[in-house]
Amino acid sequence: MKYIVSGAVVLRFDDGTSFSLTPGIHDDFPAKVKTHWAFGSYAEKLTDDNAAALTAGDDDLKAQLAALTETNADLTNQLTARDTELDDLKAQLAALTETQADAPAADTATDATASTDPSKDKGNGKK
Repeated sequence: MKYIVSGAVVLRFDDGTSFSLTPGIHDDFPAKVKTHWAFGSYAEKLTDDNAAALTAGDDDLKAQLAALTETNADLTNQLTARDTELDDLKAQLAALTETQADAPAADTATDATASTDPSKDKGNGKK
């Protein structure tokens, strides 16, 4: 006979022994355990009707699990592609930063001559 156990409990006996029940479906228990006063509160006989009701949704759950596994794999692949793209963009940014770090020396020279040109200072309102 199979039993379905609804909660975890430790059954203690007068002789000092104990037996642990864990949630789930279990095969038969020893007679001593089945006659314990609290056993019926945590365990219920599993009949064919109960077993059919419990396993009725198994196929649906398996299909959902397969779909979720596939979605998870797709999302993992997308993350890997994004990580690769991000690494490429970081490398491009580093290259552009190095290029621009060299370029301001030439720009500074043209800016310095532009600011010292007296013809550009006309019209600023100062006398």
